[in-house]
Amino acid sequence: MQGLGADYMTGGDGDRTHSIRMGADMEASRLESRIKEAEAADKTATACELLRLYLDLGGSKSYFQFLFAEQLRILGRSGEAETIFKDLMALLPAKHAWRVALSLGLLYRDRGEFDKAQATYAECGTLRGESTIPWVYLGGFLASKGDIAEAVKVLTRGLDAEGDRDEVYLNLGNCARAMGDYRTAIQHYSKAIGISPDYELARKALMDVQEALEVREVIRGTTMASLESGK
Repeated sequence: MQGLGADYMTGGDGDRTHSIRMGADMEASRLESRIKEAEAADKTATACELLRLYLDLGGSKSYFQFLFAEQLRILGRSGEAETIFKDLMALLPAKHAWRVALSLGLLYRDRGEFDKAQATYAECGTLRGESTIPWVYLGGFLASKGDIAEAVKVLTRGLDAEGDRDEVYLNLGNCARAMGDYRTAIQHYSKAIGISPDYELARKALMDVQEALEVREVIRGTTMASLESGK
C-alpha cells in the first residue's frame, strides 16, 4: 500500500496542505476499496486489520465503524464489538440503527444472553417494523428457543410488512412443522414458493412435510387395520 508521501506535491504552504488532504482522501478511498473486497471474500481478520487502520487514520464513516464491529463479533471479540454497536445505536437515526440492533442481537444470542437478544430483536422491530427483516429474526429466535406460539404471532405480524414475505412464510411453515401440523406447514411453504418459485429451502421443506404426512397417514391406516382385525 503506498504511503501518503506518494501524493505530496511541492509548493507553498496552502498548496502543500491541500495536497496532503488530497493524499489522505486517496489513501482512505484505497482502504475503503480493500476493506470491501476483504469483507466480500469473508477474509474477516484481514478486513478487521484494514478497518482498524482506516479508523486510526481518521475515517469516521458510520458504515465502516459498523463493519469493524461486525468483524470483531465474527472473530469472537464480542466485548469490543458490543461497545461499538451500542455507541452507533445511540448516534444513528432509526432508519440505520435497526441494522445495528440486529447485529447486537446476534452477538447476545451467540453469547447465550438470550433475554438481551430477545429484547434487542424486539427493539429492532420497533425501529423498523415496516420491514419483514426484524420479524423474521425475532420469530426465528423465539422458535429456536422453543417458544413456537409466540414465534407464530411475531411472524404473522411480518406478513403485514414490506420485504421478503417468502421468508416469513418459510419460517411460519417451520413453526407448523415443529408442532407436527403438516397440513398448515404445506400451506405456508406453498405460499413461499408462490412468491419465489426458485426458493430451494421452501421446496425441500414442502417435500419433507408432504412425505411426513403420507407416512403418518399410512401408519394410522395400518394401526386402524390392525385394531379392526383384532376385534
